[in-house]
Amino acid sequence: MSLLDLCRLLVNPDEGSRNLCTGEYEYGAGYNYNVTLWVSALFAALFGLLSIAHLIQGIRGRKWFMLGTVTICAIAECLGWAGRTWSAVSTEWRQQLGGYWTSNDTAFLMQIAVLIFAPAFLAAGWYIMLGQLIGLLGPQYCRFNRVTYAVCFVIGDVCSLVVQAVGGGLAAAADTRAGADRGAKIMVAGVIIQMVVMILYSILLAETVTRFISKRPVKPFRFRKTREMVPVPDGTVSPQAIRKAKILIGAMVFSTILIFIRSIYRTIELLEGWTGPIISNEMLFCVLDGLMVFLAVLVLNIFHPAQLLPARPKSAVTPSHSQSDVEKAPPAQPVEQPMSHQSSRTLAAAPEAAK
Repeated sequence: MSLLDLCRLLVNPDEGSRNLCTGEYEYGAGYNYNVTLWVSALFAALFGLLSIAHLIQGIRGRKWFMLGTVTICAIAECLGWAGRTWSAVSTEWRQQLGGYWTSNDTAFLMQIAVLIFAPAFLAAGWYIMLGQLIGLLGPQYCRFNRVTYAVCFVIGDVCSLVVQAVGGGLAAAADTRAGADRGAKIMVAGVIIQMVVMILYSILLAETVTRFISKRPVKPFRFRKTREMVPVPDGTVSPQAIRKAKILIGAMVFSTILIFIRSIYRTIELLEGWTGPIISNEMLFCVLDGLMVFLAVLVLNIFHPAQLLPARPKSAVTPSHSQSDVEKAPPAQPVEQPMSHQSSRTLAAAPEAAK
């Protein structure tokens, strides 16, 4: 009788003990630990509350882009942590094969797939907010059209999202540990793409803010003569609007730093494979993934663009004249037309005819 056949016959009624065949604690699902129920349920509830709050704030403030970005991120996080809660609830001890823990495989795949790409929607919200901030502070302080900024960054974000989704799908469909590890490496590539886009966004945000504070516009380019690139004259933006914009920028920077920390953690975690020491530590996952994303979404609840991102002031009619200047300009005076030679002779002959 082989060792494998002997292991199949071993029954271990001692719940939570080491496996009689391997001498290690064994887990049937993809986790290397038993998911803590109250932690997962707490995060699911918190993200659910953030989802509702963002939904209400986005509709009331008419910031529709927030519904398709940050709100979706919060909903996806809620679903991911609900999947972990499902895993915790379905955890049970199997006495066969020397004794091991198992939980629902679908719940594991659900949380892996959703939690890895949820922050990509949050990042898309930052990029759109950057474009609106450029329109408020003045497009003369950025290098490109504000719409170009938003579109390019969102496209990069979508690319990272697709790569992460493909990696997650391959990992979920893999029948072997090697196949799952290949899927994890593809997921890492998606996370790295997201980090590169975030770094570029951070650099451009810092440059725009620095130029606005120092009043150093970018030198004009030949392709900057568009309606979106009409400069905002100095003094047009009120001090209150500038103060609110600074608060929003601070919230965006704080949120970005948190997601960057989370991305570094997930990169190292997935590079080690599904059995590495980092991915096997539930506390690290809860703090460096769950808590980071929660705070990154929460700060945009507290400092929501609906309250801090006013509409752009009315654009100038020309780069050097405001609408009010045009309205105050005196009406044009009629221009006298010079008389022709024939008309002057007729007028001169009129007194003679009257006699």
